[in-house]
Amino acid sequence: MRNISLFLFGSAVFIACGDKDTEEPVDTGITDDTAVEDTGETDTEDTEDTDDTDETDTDDTDDTDDTDTDDTDTDDTDTDTDDTDTAEPDPLDVDDDGDGVTENEGDCNDADASVFPGAADDTQDGVDNDCDGDIDEDYVDSGVTTVDMLSAGDLVINEALQNPCGEYTTGCSVDDTAGEWFEIYNATSMDVDLNGLMVTDDGSNAFTVSTSLIIPANGFLVFGINADTATNGGVAVDYEYVDMTLGNSTDELILSNASGVIDEIIWDNGATFPDASGAAMSLDPAFMNATDNDNGANWC
Repeated sequence: MRNISLFLFGSAVFIACGDKDTEEPVDTGITDDTAVEDTGETDTEDTEDTDDTDETDTDDTDDTDDTDTDDTDTDDTDTDTDDTDTAEPDPLDVDDDGDGVTENEGDCNDADASVFPGAADDTQDGVDNDCDGDIDEDYVDSGVTTVDMLSAGDLVINEALQNPCGEYTTGCSVDDTAGEWFEIYNATSMDVDLNGLMVTDDGSNAFTVSTSLIIPANGFLVFGINADTATNGGVAVDYEYVDMTLGNSTDELILSNASGVIDEIIWDNGATFPDASGAAMSLDPAFMNATDNDNGANWC
């Protein structure tokens, strides 16, 4: 068979002749194989993509479960319960000092049980005990000074009988346990209540005045181990004490209040102070003060 091809150039027509019967057709096997392989690989990958999609969907669902709002609701409920448990009362409604009145009820010092509305405000302590805005309005000045208002030197030890029996006593029947006493002088111009006065020595002997005991201005007062004049040698004792003895040879007498020592003497077995026995040693009235009574030469 002859193939005739026509070529057109302008208006002329050319005919090319040649024998094409012997030419083999182009092998299309490669093209077919390629198409089959490409199609197969593409289908397989599509299927795998589908699997990926399923996995993704499953993961998404799991993530949603992890953020379940039920857990959050439970936590909120616990928090509300805690808020209820920690609620506290108003501290101003608590009676801290036990006087029966709280700050919200008018107690102006809930740390002091002696301060509350209606309390007595009759002492000169500088405190508004009844919370009415007035300080010590019910106090009445009796003209008596308390012992804690005294300063050093306001009281003076002026006489002492530390050894009732001795060379000046014949047939003495009063011993130390019944006849010891000492006297003090009020060097101030005010009556003084000695309640709270502390009397000691440098050892263990001590007593404290435990009742109202007035010593007049520029007056005297006697302390004794025995107030019975029938057995103490006839001495008028103003205050009977216990737990105190006076050493016959060497000892001390110390008068004190909350602020410190008011007066003291120390006798020394005759070295400077009189070593009296059966008689009292007495301070010369010309030296009646808390400085001169420290010198034994001023005693007789």
